[in-house]
Amino acid sequence: MSQVSFDDTMEKLAELEQFAENYAGNTQGADAKALASCYLFSDRYSGGLWEKVGIRKDADFERYVKEQDAGLSSLKEVETLSVPAGYEVDFLHMAASLYVGDDAGGWIGDLTEFAWELKNNGITEKENAAARFLSADSYWNEADFYADIDAANMRKTYQRNTLSETLLTYYGKDTDSAEEHLGQFVSDRFFADSKEELEQAVFSGYRTHWLTQELLTAFELDASEDQSSLKLASDTMADYLYAHAKLPETGQIETKKEELFEDTEFPYWSEDTAGMVVTDETGQVSGAGLAGIAVLLLVAVFLFIAWNRKK
Repeated sequence: MSQVSFDDTMEKLAELEQFAENYAGNTQGADAKALASCYLFSDRYSGGLWEKVGIRKDADFERYVKEQDAGLSSLKEVETLSVPAGYEVDFLHMAASLYVGDDAGGWIGDLTEFAWELKNNGITEKENAAARFLSADSYWNEADFYADIDAANMRKTYQRNTLSETLLTYYGKDTDSAEEHLGQFVSDRFFADSKEELEQAVFSGYRTHWLTQELLTAFELDASEDQSSLKLASDTMADYLYAHAKLPETGQIETKKEELFEDTEFPYWSEDTAGMVVTDETGQVSGAGLAGIAVLLLVAVFLFIAWNRKK
């Protein structure tokens, strides 16, 4: 199944979530949100390290759903979902990114993959990178990109609500558009007055994410040697956001900064260093703590997502 109606999908999703609530209410230790979410994408993303981050198929729940309404299995086959705002999203990728709960499984990871794609296709010019970006030939196609954007925008709402409630709230505003959703993404993350400043802000946000270095290693990219591909990928995303994002406050990207990223020093980042994560004066990753334990798991999650999309 490639494409289904939004309303039909929401109706089936709400029914699935009700079955999950009923099942969890009678099953010790069961979590309704996990049951419903994993039912959707555990066929696509399954086994091994997926289970370590809580994505696992529950055979008993699968049988329960089949007994209640076998037609709900069609949710597992949804590839792209046309949303009321007028564009398409990769539904299962968005749901998985929401469930994992980190941008490494969304735009941070996909930007790294896009840099790898540019490098391996010998793309070095902005014009050619822009033509590749969001195209059907790219792993980072339009439906995948908007899945990343929307998952990032919905993450806080999803923490307090079911998936169907989250989607209906986010997509339920008649006045919303793709441009406004892009604007929300920009407004929540970046401060910029111009396209050049937005390019700098996006790249700063990318390079200082706590999993960037691990993702680079996973994609066999080097922060120094491949910096041109990484910056080109980041600038391509930033330029698209600048051209299309409509900010809530102003209707366009203009003054919204408190301090420009270009005025911020990153002493452990240069063309001569392979490190792309923020470190303290001792050279240790800032705020590592328990994060170190989760690094390999979240990287593995993104790589499984990328690998499955390439199949």
